[in-house]
Amino acid sequence: MIPCIVFLSLGAGAEELEDDAVVDPEAYTDSQIQLFAILSVTFAMIAPFFWTTKMLFLRQSEDVYKFNLFDIAIDAQIYMNVVASILYIAYVMQYEFKANELIEGSITAIFFILGDIFRSMAFRYGPGGPINALVGTQVIY
Repeated sequence: MIPCIVFLSLGAGAEELEDDAVVDPEAYTDSQIQLFAILSVTFAMIAPFFWTTKMLFLRQSEDVYKFNLFDIAIDAQIYMNVVASILYIAYVMQYEFKANELIEGSITAIFFILGDIFRSMAFRYGPGGPINALVGTQVIY
């Protein structure tokens, strides 16, 4: 989903410039804007395939491979949140540190972690279609 957001933001349509407006020399060309839009839609169309593949492996993890599903879900969160922490450190290095952003982000991260763990558990023990639909339509912030 993140590549989709990046490409959509890069592919946002250029507004009409007024006569006295300053033109940015690093502005994107129309072909670049169109490429970013095409890439974002392509990634958005491919993402459900990867989620379905992930959920298929989750389904088989206990039956075929004899893994504990709860441990797999927790381990996946460790790696995902290490990457998120590195991105936050890079953000703080570029902008100033704000305690309220850290607190709000931490509370949000707790809900995302719990949601991801319970989503994996729900997919393993419940019907796959509704869970995959919820994953595919999640809100992006």
